Amino acid sequence: MPTQLNNASIDAILSQIKPEIRQMGGYITPPQGDVPAKLNQNENPFDFPQSWKEEIFQTMQSISWTRYPANGAPEIRALLAKRFNLTPDQVMLGNGSNQLLYTIVLAIIGSGDTLLMTPPSFSLFSEVATLYQANLVQVQLNSDFSLNEEEVLKAAKDAKLILLCSPNNPTGNEIPISFLETLLGSTSGIVMWDEAYAEFSEQSATGLIDQYPNLIISRTFSKAFGLAGLRIGYFLGNARLIAELQKANLPYNLNLFSEQVCKTLLSNDAWVQKHVQLIKDERETLYQNMLALKGVTVYPSQANFLLCKVDNGPVVIKALQNSGILVRNMGAYPLLENHFRVTIGKPEENALFLESMKQILMSN
Repeated sequence: MPTQLNNASIDAILSQIKPEIRQMGGYITPPQGDVPAKLNQNENPFDFPQSWKEEIFQTMQSISWTRYPANGAPEIRALLAKRFNLTPDQVMLGNGSNQLLYTIVLAIIGSGDTLLMTPPSFSLFSEVATLYQANLVQVQLNSDFSLNEEEVLKAAKDAKLILLCSPNNPTGNEIPISFLETLLGSTSGIVMWDEAYAEFSEQSATGLIDQYPNLIISRTFSKAFGLAGLRIGYFLGNARLIAELQKANLPYNLNLFSEQVCKTLLSNDAWVQKHVQLIKDERETLYQNMLALKGVTVYPSQANFLLCKVDNGPVVIKALQNSGILVRNMGAYPLLENHFRVTIGKPEENALFLESMKQILMSN
């Protein structure tokens, strides 16, 4: 008969886990569910036409599910290369841009190697750095959320990998492309420039790829394209650098269904652009309305969300949740006590959020 594990033996087993991992809190996912206004995960609120779904399901019925997909999804890479005036060997695909973040850190960072980031920024950056035992150097943003350019340039000299997000999550502001050029020209480290929200902004670094071989641009289909549920991300960069990163990438990391949906969207760019513009228009409307609220600080954004500050953040966030409105509490981030992030939703969701904010502020 097998011996039942007791507390002492399970403690011995768990001691085999890296101490860095055991000390981590892990990535915390925000609340989900069917609520009147789900505005806490920066998702695109506009679903695809039913006719597209039916066509995709029809196509899936004619494909053998017992065979592996083509490794590296060459059709998708070719479509993306055409979109950005690149070649397919300058594109690498992943099961969401998060998976590619793990891949690039795995490929570059060994124990003790320096990884540079600029908090407050995407929380997974520091989580992944810890997993791979990086020497994590953090240059905090200025109080206005701008980059401390001098300190970043200084720290970048010893960094093997630099992670920057523009537009930045959760602050919504952009890093000037001119600074990126200065950084790329002053370090031999690799710069991963996260453009998850680029479709909502007015700038992109894709034009720098052929000039700077140490630039990797990370993009996703989860935001503007509305494929958060299907997990598709991609890297753009120098072909030789992409080839080396591909060696560390997971094989067959895009499934057949995700590929079909992706191809449909890339062939219907007008639909994507229409809904991106709707979100940008709603962002401006909500921003102007939030500016008029007493007791609220709202920051300009080039992404699909707004960062807001109130006097008693946790109380306001809880009151919104009680009203069926989910926003993201950012209070644990550096510089962001009493801040929350609200995703730009459909007009009716934004109106509900705004009305609830007015009532909550009046009662406090």
